Amino acid sequence: MVHRYNKDKNLTPNLHNGGKKARIDIDAFKKYVEDNPNKMGIEFAEHFNLSRSGAYLYLKKINFSLKKKSFDTRSKIKMRLMNT
Repeated sequence: MVHRYNKDKNLTPNLHNGGKKARIDIDAFKKYVEDNPNKMGIEFAEHFNLSRSGAYLYLKKINFSLKKKSFDTRSKIKMRLMNT
């Protein structure tokens, strides 16, 4: 920054192009996810010709959370074993 000031005598920020454009239409992706909430991430990836990690990145962009697996706690397992 000091070098640029010495060269141009100006400290205004340099503007850039705003980053890389999205590969797919975000609205179309969001609509597809809302219409098919039971599909897995890999199925979203195959439909839009993305990698699995790319599909999860787009899911994160639209604030969509995947279903969580519920694991039994030790106490629930004990109760189940005692009842059988």
